[in-house]
Amino acid sequence: MHNSKAILQNFITNTNNFFPASSFSSNGGVGRGFATRIAIINFDDGYKSQFANAKPVLDKYGFKATFFIVCNFVGKSAKQMNSTSIVNFAGKGVEQINWTDVLTLYKQREMIGAHTMNHLRNMTNMSDS
Repeated sequence: MHNSKAILQNFITNTNNFFPASSFSSNGGVGRGFATRIAIINFDDGYKSQFANAKPVLDKYGFKATFFIVCNFVGKSAKQMNSTSIVNFAGKGVEQINWTDVLTLYKQREMIGAHTMNHLRNMTNMSDS
């Protein structure tokens, strides 16, 4: 991975309008108390590095983000994520956030979203059960 911590820090220090997604949608968005240029920060797939590296930078600047987790992957090690049963996932072989981290994010008023249960790319092939 690239130096995501430095990239995020540079982005934050050079952008002046940050709002959590929940704030933007609940207040009606642009034209209703918000500037015309805003940034909403989202993290997909629930990588442990997002919690370990990006969260401290967000905290340093007082910003919030939305963390989308893949529910059935929470707590899985890099080795577990390298299983042949995990397919079509960019995070194959990458350590995932654990439930303690998710609870910490929640207690610190970060927004948590579900990024499906198993990160299926083609939901038309899913069973009805």
